[in-house]
Amino acid sequence: MQMNYLRLGFITPLTAAFYLINQFVIYGIWYGATFSIVWISIERHILIFHSTRVATARGRLLFHYIPLMLFSLYAPILYAYLIFFYPCERIYDGTQTLCGDACFWGSISDSFAQYMSIAHDIMPIVIIVVFGAALLLRYIPLMLFSLYAPILYAYLIFFYPCERIYDGTQTLCGDACFWGSISDSFAQYMSIAHDIMPIVIIVVFGAALLLRIIIQKRCLRQVNEWRKYRKMIIQFIFISSTFVIFYLPYTVVDFVKALGFSSFGINVIQYFLPLTNVPSIALPYATLITLPGLKQKLFALTICKAKQNTIHTTVA
Repeated sequence: MQMNYLRLGFITPLTAAFYLINQFVIYGIWYGATFSIVWISIERHILIFHSTRVATARGRLLFHYIPLMLFSLYAPILYAYLIFFYPCERIYDGTQTLCGDACFWGSISDSFAQYMSIAHDIMPIVIIVVFGAALLLRYIPLMLFSLYAPILYAYLIFFYPCERIYDGTQTLCGDACFWGSISDSFAQYMSIAHDIMPIVIIVVFGAALLLRIIIQKRCLRQVNEWRKYRKMIIQFIFISSTFVIFYLPYTVVDFVKALGFSSFGINVIQYFLPLTNVPSIALPYATLITLPGLKQKLFALTICKAKQNTIHTTVA
């Protein structure tokens, strides 16, 4: 519907029923998908860190099926009532994105409008970001530790203002010039932090890990659990980042306007609104690329295998 509107500049067919269905899809179905992603972001933590809770039929009912049903049906039921049955004067304009704003917006109280803005726009983004970041915390330290030294030395070697003298007869073509320019305290820090501390930490934590493995073999099973859930984490990162990147700008503008600043973002919201259509297009691909065996299946579909010619010999 939205792609057809963007192509033509108006909504067709010009019927009240179609207008209402269009509004229901934009509000009810979209927010239903949004709240489903919210629950997915929460459920990933249950599946990864508390998998025993869904190991039984009762656990799956309480921690999977019931919450998923509540989160996915809440918005469609609410907006079905507000769009189709709420008592208000319905005016349709096929030249606007939503056929004009749904009539209930002009009839509900300010407090309920603010609740919908916070609960339907702000909180899903916050929950997805927080729970997604919590999963990423496992990888952030690795990223910081691995990038710290390359970034620091890239600056010191390539960009630090000092006189560079090269000597091809020495191991490092002569010492890097920054060593003669930095302060003694910074040189001492680099010696301690880059040479001494890594050795100490590696030895201490290596010995501690070895001791823990010997005492408690359960650690090995935890490693296997992380490997099992790796694809689930990657899939969730794809889904949540796609949703947040394209929906956050419009959400911020809409929330500030709900606080009473009606003129905020009036010049840019027309550009942010089409971005909210991107997740519905991108999410299926973000999900598909993490499915097991997908690459092999696509390869089998797109690459034609050469047929083997068999030569049959005949005896005269």
